[in-house]
Amino acid sequence: MGVRVRQKTKGKRNPWWVFITHNGKKTSRKIGDKKAAEAVKSQIEAKLQLGEFGFEDPKPVPTLAEYAPRWLFGYVKIQCRESTFDEYESVLRNHVLPAFKDQGIDAISRGDVRDFLLSKYNSGLFRQRVTFIKDVLSGVFNYALDDGLIKTNPATGITKNLFPKSLRTTRQLSEDDVFTKDQLEYFLKTCEADFPEWHLFFLMAARTGMRLGELLALRWKDVDLKNNYIWVRRSYRSCRFTKPKNGRDRKVDMSNQLASVLREKLRHGFKEVDGLVYQKNGQAIGQKDVRRRYIRILKKAKIRYVKLHGLRHAFCAHLLSEDVSPYYVSQQVGYSSINITCDIYGSWICSDENRHVNLLDPEHSSAPLRHPTETEKPQPIQIVSDSL
Repeated sequence: MGVRVRQKTKGKRNPWWVFITHNGKKTSRKIGDKKAAEAVKSQIEAKLQLGEFGFEDPKPVPTLAEYAPRWLFGYVKIQCRESTFDEYESVLRNHVLPAFKDQGIDAISRGDVRDFLLSKYNSGLFRQRVTFIKDVLSGVFNYALDDGLIKTNPATGITKNLFPKSLRTTRQLSEDDVFTKDQLEYFLKTCEADFPEWHLFFLMAARTGMRLGELLALRWKDVDLKNNYIWVRRSYRSCRFTKPKNGRDRKVDMSNQLASVLREKLRHGFKEVDGLVYQKNGQAIGQKDVRRRYIRILKKAKIRYVKLHGLRHAFCAHLLSEDVSPYYVSQQVGYSSINITCDIYGSWICSDENRHVNLLDPEHSSAPLRHPTETEKPQPIQIVSDSL
């Protein structure tokens, strides 16, 4: 054991260092002036005697599988919505851990993360999903960074050049994702005729654009039949009630048809005091039950399969195709920004592009062509009087 004080390069302005040798290990510390270095030397010698200086064998760095739950339960569980926790846990379990579970959190390089994300994209996942997986992985690394387990986050900024710019934009909705108006109306007619107990539910989905969880959590006290609107205040998923996706309440307008069907249900004693609008034996209905019934109605109507979320897409796309303001549609469905509406439904937004380009044509195309100087207006003659 030994602790020495000296300068690496002699000179009045050069700093003094403390050099430590202990059990075959060496390290050094830059201190400043000689007096301070001597004081630090005494402290280090005392700590070496007590075994507190830090030459002990370091604790092993945890693997990603060992560390990820710390972030998930220590941060996400406390700071985020339960549905967000479920999504992050699913991504870790199904994507991240199978690839990195046995690797130390400090042994994963940027190249490892890049190759992992590219493999996910090449396997057929949409770029948005791959970016979401990257965000979850980056969250774990940021937590480890704060704990001092790693020096840099290997996932930071890695998607900037991972995909071409055109692939990093939001995927626009295609016609295969949306019912036509005729298909939607036939679906609702079939539901009313053969599954009448579900007609109100799917009619409300089609006429309001509400998310599935928002529909299942709707209470009668949030339905205003006097003014024809609905307050969306909560969502239901995995046996839990939470706030809506963006964490904000919103007011959704009801069509006359939807309001009429709701009033008819009330006349038949459908309402319970402060109860859920849609329930089974007094309990909220599960999302899987709704999806199973939805598929049965599609098969009965012999309509091509479109995801249940397609009812929400149809609401947005059909309104936009009727020249409704994208801002209004965005507010109705609860998007955080009008840009999302324009990015997803851009091809559905009603536009008169051909009318706009026609503005470039001459007003009287049949008039004889004249030289521009012949059509210029003569400038008025200005008379300037000399003043004496």
